[in-house]
Amino acid sequence: MIGYQIEIKFKRDSNEQFLRASISTDDYLNDDKLEEIVINISNVLKKIFSSSEIKILETDIKVEE
Repeated sequence: MIGYQIEIKFKRDSNEQFLRASISTDDYLNDDKLEEIVINISNVLKKIFSSSEIKILETDIKVEE
């Protein structure tokens, strides 16, 4: 099992915040798939805070085997 720790640093209105997510898979994910996952998480984040201005500042992905 391969684990991925995803951290997204974002600005909500004028406050910097972090979102952390973990996923596990049986196989390694390529860069395109990881990028798709980060985009999907970011879109959910924007929907959750739809009344606020959200700007993604930084993303980080760590692999845990």
